[in-house]
Amino acid sequence: MIMPPTPQWSFDVNRADWLKDGLEDLMAGTVSSIVPAGFDAYARILHPVETPLNGDRLVRWEEVAHWGGQVLTAQSQWLEIAMPEFKPDYPRPWRSQGPHEGSLFANDAGALAAIAGRFTDTPHQCWCCIWDGFGWWSRCWLVAPGHEAPPSPPSPIPYEAKDWPKVHTRYRDYFLYEESLETPSSFVAAIEMLEGHSPNLWWPSDHAWCVGTELDLDSTYVGGSKLFIDEILQSEELEAFEVGSTDPTSADFPKWVLQIVGHTVDELLSTGRAEVVTSIGTIHYELERPTRLHRGLFRYEIDSDGDRGGSGQAPLGKGSNDDLRRQLEFQVGYGLRSVVS
Repeated sequence: MIMPPTPQWSFDVNRADWLKDGLEDLMAGTVSSIVPAGFDAYARILHPVETPLNGDRLVRWEEVAHWGGQVLTAQSQWLEIAMPEFKPDYPRPWRSQGPHEGSLFANDAGALAAIAGRFTDTPHQCWCCIWDGFGWWSRCWLVAPGHEAPPSPPSPIPYEAKDWPKVHTRYRDYFLYEESLETPSSFVAAIEMLEGHSPNLWWPSDHAWCVGTELDLDSTYVGGSKLFIDEILQSEELEAFEVGSTDPTSADFPKWVLQIVGHTVDELLSTGRAEVVTSIGTIHYELERPTRLHRGLFRYEIDSDGDRGGSGQAPLGKGSNDDLRRQLEFQVGYGLRSVVS
């Protein structure tokens, strides 16, 4: 029996020192907080809206932008593309909850690896960081009441990895493994072994380029030579835009969304309830105000195209009226993002 390839785990975590030295603080929210500053050029690769799993087809951001009558740019954000101000005349072209955050689609990762391998003198030695917090050892089976659960599904990362040396950044810890780009299919096989999680950071030994996929973002960022980035932009397999190292990785809501947030907060403070009708669904909000003795509570529930969607709630801290308004603005905005994410 031929066993599938496994990642070649490494304890040589100092390999990442150069990268950590070149990263801005993650809270800066710029491209160079995802991949190091100092490269000649940078690209943003958009994660697919929907991938060919469970009968779905591949849907890219460009198709969604066209559906909403919008122009896709390097700075476009998923919410403004997926929730246009006015409801389009025909159904939305995707069924899922939008682009996957924190991982590059395996096919896209393979296409990128094939290009990247041609722009380094060390394609045989690529270093990959994978976040240690993907719940590798907390998995279990769901079984009907009264039935005995089988042994927990095996983890792709050994249990003893909990005690392995890790690559530490200010906000994240990563396992390190070594991979070759000489055969891009082996790079993709490692992703499949890791249950579809692409490396969050990867680079060749000669530091010719770096790829970063931050956990909370729906895009992957690449820094490298101008020729390398140009080839990414010209790829028919990737949806990518050129960006700068100081460009933001997120943006404020469009003006019309900010107006909705303000109006909704006013209504919540006045009546304790509010309803927001968007182009792809309705959100119901409820507020229980904080009192002298108890914290407040914020709730939301989504009605997406006639079907009950997500819901959530969050405690609200005590404080001034301005403090309460700021908390509500954040929570109302979170509810709007939840419609499309």
